[in-house]
Amino acid sequence: MTASIKRPDTGVVDFVWDLVANGSANISSLASGAYTEFRRIGCMKTDGANFWVKFIQLGDKFLWAVPTQDDTAAVGTTAALVTLNVPTGIQVDAEIFGLGTNTANGTTWLITSPDQVDTLPATAIFSGIVGANSVNATYSQTVRTNTSGQVRKRASAATTTIYINTFGWTDRRGRDT
Repeated sequence: MTASIKRPDTGVVDFVWDLVANGSANISSLASGAYTEFRRIGCMKTDGANFWVKFIQLGDKFLWAVPTQDDTAAVGTTAALVTLNVPTGIQVDAEIFGLGTNTANGTTWLITSPDQVDTLPATAIFSGIVGANSVNATYSQTVRTNTSGQVRKRASAATTTIYINTFGWTDRRGRDT
């Protein structure tokens, strides 16, 4: 997490980085002095070697320089949580796209936020549907994650594979305090 901090007594503004996405409680340990105002600018990710993973930010929207493929596993009528390549510790609106496959025509699938009620997909509510002659279908959607960076996937038929790729995310960046 990157944040701007301010000392209201002197007007001095500085920036800090913290490993905790909602790290306002850590500000006093990160910056000496009376820094009491805080605004989260955004969350970033590092690779296994602690280097920033390249992204592009415009306002609250973050895009990976290269989208990532986060899930290719089969799912059936029982819901499963999938972890996306987005910051954790806060909820974000993930921008995802992918493909759904099944040999049965009319198979539907649904990707939802864990905040929502788990719902069996059908032709009335779905993220994607396999067309006639087993034509695979692509989809694109925005879905809110939980603080672990997860979304829920579920299909109307067994052995449905839903490929989930992450373009980026929207981080509302908190509020001034």
